[in-house]
Amino acid sequence: MPHKWFRVPNGTPPQLERFVDDPVGLKQYVQEILSSVQRYQEQEIQLIEVYIEVGRPVAHVLVRDLDDLITAKAVCRALGVEGFTELLTADQAALAIEREPGSTSSSS
Repeated sequence: MPHKWFRVPNGTPPQLERFVDDPVGLKQYVQEILSSVQRYQEQEIQLIEVYIEVGRPVAHVLVRDLDDLITAKAVCRALGVEGFTELLTADQAALAIEREPGSTSSSS
């Protein structure tokens, strides 16, 4: 399943202010948010990691299997997400290439 890479300001919005100097607390909070929305989809949502930028108060959250777009929107709102990128592994990208109209490859 695709991964989502969320960019989260870890000083604002207000619900994240308490995590400015608490990256472990931020990670726990993100996990709590993901756990709270798990009931809206069958596939288990997995928090891969929370990364903190060196030069700015910004965190990056890597999540796997958050596939329902409505649930993803709820997570974005809860975390004050500035933006996110959907990521595929190299194998998943290769499958996408095979599915392109006019592709000469075929999967068995």
